[in-house]
Amino acid sequence: MSQRTIPKLDVFRPYDALTRMTMDGNDTEDLQIYAVVDEDKKIKEFDEKNNSATVVIEKR
Repeated sequence: MSQRTIPKLDVFRPYDALTRMTMDGNDTEDLQIYAVVDEDKKIKEFDEKNNSATVVIEKR
């Protein structure tokens, strides 16, 4: 698992993050990526429920 800090986000602007990884030895399992922002809820927001996303990359 890894973690990184991103620059301050501008209001209503997307941020793209590129991550490279090696799947050595994982020939059968799908990969699940889970991203979270403002996990500690330090930033006051209109909607605190939209601070995470998950995507599954299926192994071929």
